[in-house]
Amino acid sequence: MPDARTNRLPLTAAQSGMWYAQRLDPDNPIYNGAQYLEIQGLLDPDLLEEALRRVVRETDALRTRFVEDTEGVWQMVDPDGSGTVHYIDVSHEDDPRAATEAWMHADFRRPLDLLDDELVLFAVLETAPDRFLWYLRVHHIVLDGFSGALVTRRVAEIYTALAAGTPVPEGEFGPLAELVAADERYRASEDFAKDRAHWTTVLADRPKPPSLTAADPTMPTRLRRGTTWLSPRSTRALREAGDRAGVPWPPVVTAVLAAYLQGLGGGDDIVVGLPVTGRLGKVARATPGMVSNVLPLRLSVRPESTFDELLTQVAGSMRR
Repeated sequence: MPDARTNRLPLTAAQSGMWYAQRLDPDNPIYNGAQYLEIQGLLDPDLLEEALRRVVRETDALRTRFVEDTEGVWQMVDPDGSGTVHYIDVSHEDDPRAATEAWMHADFRRPLDLLDDELVLFAVLETAPDRFLWYLRVHHIVLDGFSGALVTRRVAEIYTALAAGTPVPEGEFGPLAELVAADERYRASEDFAKDRAHWTTVLADRPKPPSLTAADPTMPTRLRRGTTWLSPRSTRALREAGDRAGVPWPPVVTAVLAAYLQGLGGGDDIVVGLPVTGRLGKVARATPGMVSNVLPLRLSVRPESTFDELLTQVAGSMRR
């Protein structure tokens, strides 16, 4: 709960994990999160900047700074914070798109000091009179992926109203203090004790995690992305498997990953990390912040099993 003397808040459990991970490896930018949206057509940069500043004023998490003292680590919401918005015109460059990507990558790969650096940054990059990129970079301790979607939708809603000259709809974001309080209530509840006992039992004899490399495991310092296009035949087969099991796309992809790891020699006992939002209740679902988590999904992947059998197991484990 907020400290009445200083209006400071404790960190959520997820934030605490991010805090200590970053402090143990301060020069690692792996905990930065970023996204960009490409906007084609006429855009008013001034109106977009106004929409961004309004969202910052509505969103406690985007105005949060962190402090550390003898009692621990705290977060405080700056009542006067308005956010920094950079406008960058690269339309005169020989390759405007390459220039924007170089600028974004340089910013994204810069390590952030949680006590002194700016943890939230917006940028509008103009590559042509009718083409823009809106870029958002935050440290993961401030926002999770679910929150990024909330912020993006709200910016679009405000900009649309401003451009049309209509009243801006009232915002529905909850205060960060309520998100922190909900996290504290859960961790003091019987549900937390039961969940902890469950996962302790499930992972008591956990297997050694499979590796995609022969090198010794280390903390990554950058994300690597590869893109492979599935053939229409493979895509159709996966969709049909999902339809037979009556499950959506995520369990199908998770089952494919588990089968792949087993095929690499990972053994029959496979554990994969499953990202979850960690949001229970209306307030949590309407409040940007950092509460997401990764749950271990333990699967028995036998060589003789069919993919449909594996998919049914994955879907059942995810529902639990």
